[in-house]
Amino acid sequence: MKELLESAFLGGCGQAGWHLYELLWEHDRFGDWEPLDLLRKAAKKGSADAQLEIGRQFFVKVMGWDKELSVLGYCGEDISGEEALHWLEEALPDQIEAAVYLARLLLEGKGVPADEERAVRVLTAAAEGHYEGKAAFFYRSKCLRMLANCYAEGRGVPKDRRKALLYRKALVSECALSD
Repeated sequence: MKELLESAFLGGCGQAGWHLYELLWEHDRFGDWEPLDLLRKAAKKGSADAQLEIGRQFFVKVMGWDKELSVLGYCGEDISGEEALHWLEEALPDQIEAAVYLARLLLEGKGVPADEERAVRVLTAAAEGHYEGKAAFFYRSKCLRMLANCYAEGRGVPKDRRKALLYRKALVSECALSD
């Protein structure tokens, strides 16, 4: 399996690089591959999963989360804020989870310059976008909640209690529909 994935990855398939990373991570056997190098190469070849993982690992680092709870191939110490923002933005069209990490980084200004307006734009696009997958509902709900808070507190947008309420109602409606 490893040889097949390596062959496909080296032949230009970014997603094969992501699956190779997952396989090596699962068995904690990176061998000749450096985890971050493998992720970067897969990200450059278009793997949204690899792009998201680079941003997620930076997020784990700057938020001070326990790296033991992260991945065995953890390499977040070697990722810059600028690189993390770049890959999270690249992952956005395919990965709604990227919007949550990106917006939190921008709202809190941890490891990157704070930019509340940009965070609101990211959250709005994610909340209005069409994402599929098992975690899409969860991350869309987080985006709606974060947007409601931004409007309620006037972060990145003028304070607007009406819009804050609309986003909270959208969140509650969506949760009710999922039940």
